[in-house]
Order: sequence, then C-alpha cells, then structure tokens
Amino acid sequence: RVHGDSTRLNCMDSGAGVSATVAAPASAPASAPAPKKNDALEYPEPEKPADDDAVADLSNVFIMVFSVLGMMRYKYAAWAATMTVIYGMCNGRASTYNFKQATMSLVVAVVGLCVNYFTTPAAERP
Repeated sequence: RVHGDSTRLNCMDSGAGVSATVAAPASAPASAPAPKKNDALEYPEPEKPADDDAVADLSNVFIMVFSVLGMMRYKYAAWAATMTVIYGMCNGRASTYNFKQATMSLVVAVVGLCVNYFTTPAAERP
C-alpha cells in the first residue's frame, strides 16, 4: 500500500507481525533538461577527394573526349585515348579502381582506332 511519499511493508518475522515503512525512491528534479537525441549522435565528416582522385577523374574526361574525336577520324586523338586508358589501368589503385568503367573506356578507345584503320575511304563517299 502506498501512503504519500512512503511505502508501507508488512513482514512476518517468527510469527510476530512486524511493520516497516520504506521511503519511495526520489525522482529526478524537474529543473533538469531532458537530453536531446540529436546531441548524442555523431555524424561522420564527408571524405575530401584526394589529389589522385582528381587526376583519375580528369583522365576519364580526356579518355572520353579523345575517343569521340578518334571516332570522328582523328588518328592522333584515338591513339591518345588508348594511351590514356593504358596509363589509367597501370596507375589505378585497386581499392578505388572501377574496372567496369576502365573496360568501357578501353572499348571506346579501341573502337576509335578501328574506325580510323579498318574503314575504307569509299564508305564515306556519298
């Protein structure tokens, strides 16, 4: 039974009835602010791209530009695309290297070379 701020307990001790009063646990003071959930969370900082990543991105842009120019019958651009792909494959880190993109870049560069060397001049005449 609860009486105000204390709890009354009735215990049996060797046949004799003993009653004891125990104080209820104190609650937290009302003036303490409740902790905010957002204060406890730590958000990770976004990773800044390394200099190698910038070089790899620029290399991919050059590969695409040179490949398209190579398909437009510029032989030196097709060779530059092929050499840039090979350079990227040799110097790429295995942990951040995208093999699908490298394979597609190589295919596009080789198509540029094929357009230059395996098409006949008669095929372009109207």
